[in-house]
Amino acid sequence: LLHFSPAYAGPFWASFSPEVLWLLLLTGLLDNALSQFFWAQGVLLTSPTVATAGLGLTIPLSVASDLLLGHSVGPWQYAASAVVGVGFLLVNLGHHAAKEEPADDNAAPLSETRQEAAGGGRQ
Repeated sequence: LLHFSPAYAGPFWASFSPEVLWLLLLTGLLDNALSQFFWAQGVLLTSPTVATAGLGLTIPLSVASDLLLGHSVGPWQYAASAVVGVGFLLVNLGHHAAKEEPADDNAAPLSETRQEAAGGGRQ
């Protein structure tokens, strides 16, 4: 669509300065690649649910940064931060409670359970 526009004057990157290209590269690496790496590490250290719930902590952190920078924060922002914080705590409590449940000694090993699901169970 842009190619047929009269405002189109060649490749879009032709008007970028080296500083803009450097900032785009840096943003791509730090904002996307590094954040995805840390999220994957969080999944490995906890669980996908806890790591994803942790992403929601950006809301209370943004409210805290607004307060530190002197920006005005409304009551709805405080309420949203509180709800997200409580939700994160509940997810973590549920995650730790599930980890502490005693194992069932009478349960079949996972390999046998998979065989039964595939139709090759015990006779």
